[in-house]
Parts: sequence; structure tokens; C-alpha cells
Amino acid sequence: MPGAQRKTINARQAVKDIRSGMADPELMEKYELSAGKLQVLFTKLVDTGLLDRSEVQSRGGGIERRQIAWKCPACGAPQTRVYDECPACGVIVAKFGSRHADVQDRTDPHPGESHFPGQHGDGRVLPPAQPMSLAAGAAARAPIHEPEPLENMAEESDDDGPLEPRTLDKPEWTMLLVGSGVALVCLLFFWPRWILGTFRTLVHEIGHAIFGWAFGYPSLPAFDFLWGGGVTLHIGRSVALCVLVYVGFAALLYMFRKNTSTVVCLVLLAILHALLSYTRFHNVVILFMGHGTELVIGGLFIYRSLSGRAIIHPAERPLYAITGFFLVFSDIAMGFSLLTDADARADYLDAKGGDFDMDFVRIARDYLHVKMTSVVFFFFLCSLLAPVLSFLAFRYEEYIHSTIAFLWRREPQSATASVQAV
Repeated sequence: MPGAQRKTINARQAVKDIRSGMADPELMEKYELSAGKLQVLFTKLVDTGLLDRSEVQSRGGGIERRQIAWKCPACGAPQTRVYDECPACGVIVAKFGSRHADVQDRTDPHPGESHFPGQHGDGRVLPPAQPMSLAAGAAARAPIHEPEPLENMAEESDDDGPLEPRTLDKPEWTMLLVGSGVALVCLLFFWPRWILGTFRTLVHEIGHAIFGWAFGYPSLPAFDFLWGGGVTLHIGRSVALCVLVYVGFAALLYMFRKNTSTVVCLVLLAILHALLSYTRFHNVVILFMGHGTELVIGGLFIYRSLSGRAIIHPAERPLYAITGFFLVFSDIAMGFSLLTDADARADYLDAKGGDFDMDFVRIARDYLHVKMTSVVFFFFLCSLLAPVLSFLAFRYEEYIHSTIAFLWRREPQSATASVQAV
């Protein structure tokens, strides 16, 4: 309605209410939204990266959980595609539009009120003045609601002000205390340490393999049943695989060619890959990212336990916390012992019966030509930083996901315009 005051919704509060388990009727009552506008709100929160699509889909439901492509101009029922005849009220859209236009041309005795053919100002249905089709009669008898203008919906990214950092509430503190406490207990006892240590070995070798493939070396991670732990077998470098990596970069550049920011990031990443790939430093990355992947996965698990993002079952959060802290604490303990204990360094040098050199030994001796303790000290610092970075990722989650959502769009400007014009 012209001159109506625009209604805004605080996106951060809406996300908090949705994640707290508030049902759709409660959200509609609190924010004074129709069912259709509630789905528009869900769509906008997903598009801006404040909600995961899985969080909306997990709420269940039918038509109102799917993308709304069209609303009946007579009854306002949301549909997933455009219809010539509304399946909800049976109105023929073309005839309804022409009849509605005729009524609007007449003088309205009650300004500010909407009247349709066959409906009196007090809500009583009048008999039609001329024959009409069965569908049109059904439309006249049905309660008719004009769709409200979209401008009453909030545009979260602009109207709600700057994004705000998250704070640790009771569930987050619980995850921190439970996860870190149980992880320390697991480090002290053999069987839990062995079970989680097996997962740590798997992550370690997969890290070697992933970065081996990324730099053109076909790689196969495996457990070492002779000496324990694991081993990753690297085959000779493949030119075809190296070319395929850059074909992948080219395909991504083409896909995101209209998003300048994403193109810049991809170009910088391709240049960095090339600089590493054609120097000895790519071997350093492959060797380091065994333990480095442990820190990445550990930090990611800690973040997911704190944020609750993409969690399907509540039991996942403490499991993520325990496993993440175990990976990080194991690496911190390993780095500290190698820096302070000569016996631990001797055991590390003689690992696997002395037949194989360990990762830090090869990095220091073969590629960087420094003392092993220098490499270990850098790794120890990375281990200490992992939980700190996890907390920062949780605290500034809205900023990070907003940036990722922006970079993920192929046409960010047109995408934004389409959201505002829904």
C-alpha cells in the first residue's frame, strides 16, 4: 500500500530463532509474515550465507519448503511453477486479470479498501451480474487476498547494519569443555588413544595423497601393517595430470568469469600453484601436509562443534569436538616432545626401523637445508594456532560465510537483483 511503513527483520535474530528450533507458525507470528513470505525469508538467508540450505530443508514440509516461483493473484497460494489455472482456487489467471483491471477502473466508494467482482465491501459475496465460468465463480466465492508488496520484507544484508561477531553461549562452552576434557582423557589411555590414533593416521596419509595428486603425482594412501602408522606411495610425476590441474583452473575461470573477485582469487591460486609446482617447494608442501591436514581437519571439527553448522544429529557436535581436540592435542604433544626431549627425537629419527625417513627429517635435510628442530618449531606454532583459528572462524562466521556466498555466485550483481525483485 502506498505510504505504508516498511517492515524490516533482523537477520541475525531470525537465524538465531530458526536454529533454536522455533516452528514456522511461531516465526510467522513473531515477524508478522505470511507462509509465502516466510519462505522468501528462508531463501534470502540461504543466499546471503547466513543459513545452510540443509538447515532449511531439514525443517520438513511440502510446497512451502521448496522454491516459490509463482503466487496466484487471486488467493495468493505459493506454487513451484507458473500456472494458467490456479490448482488451489481454480481461478483462470488471464480472466481474473482482465476482470480485476475492469474493477480497478471503476470509482471505488471506499478508498483504501480492495474490492473484487462479486464481493461487497462488508465481505458479503454478491451474485454475479453476468454468466461466468465455473472456475471464475469458484474464484469469486473464495476469499481473495492481494499479494503484499515485497518491499515489506527485510533485505538483510543492507537494512540490518553491519554483521556482528558471534559469542560463546552455553552450548558452545559445553562443546569446548567436553571436547577438550574428553580428548585429554583419550590421550592418557591406550584404547581410546589407539582408536582415535587410527583415524589420525588415515587423515595424515590422505593429506599426503591429496597434495600429491594436486601436484601431479598419482598417490595411494595405506596403513603400514609392518611398522605401524601409515605410508603413502607416490608414483612418478604425470605430465597429463599436471595439465589436467590447469584445465580445472581454466574451467573454473570460465564458470565464474562474470564474478571479478572470484576470478582474481582463482588467478592468484593458479599462480601460487605454478610457483610451487615448478620448484622444490611443492615437495615440502606434500610432506608437510600430512600433519598439516591433521590440523586442518582438527580445526574444522572444532569449528563445526562450536557453530553447530550442518549438524544433522545432536550427537555429532560432541563427537566433532572430541575428535578435533584429539587431533590438535596430539600434534601439540608431538611437537613439544620433539623440541624438548632428546629421546623423542631419537625415536623419531629411527622410526620404521630406520628404513624410511620421517616427514620433518626429509623437509629439513633434503629441501630446506635447516635443522629438523626448526621445522618442528614451525609445526608446533601451527598446532597452537589451529584451535585459535577455529574460534575466530566461529566468532566471525557471518563475515566468512557472506564472503564465500559472494565468491560462489557466478553473477553476483544479477543474483542480488533477482533476490530483490522476487
